[in-house]
Amino acid sequence: RGFGASTGRADSATIANFADDASAKLAWLRARPDIDPRRLALVGHSEGGMTGPIVAARDAARTRKSAICSRGRPVVFL
Repeated sequence: RGFGASTGRADSATIANFADDASAKLAWLRARPDIDPRRLALVGHSEGGMTGPIVAARDAARTRKSAICSRGRPVVFL
């Protein structure tokens, strides 16, 4: 988002926008014939640690995920 030839702005993007981006990337990877979709996993650090669980929760294929140094409390309290 906002880098290279992509559209959008990273500085005004929300966690939901980043989750949409990650979901789109997973769909793209799953569609490639040279990728085994059963071996895909999400790994997120910090803000990505909050994004990954959102993507995994709405992902019908149940992609594995790992969150590293994400929020320890609900965002509403921060």
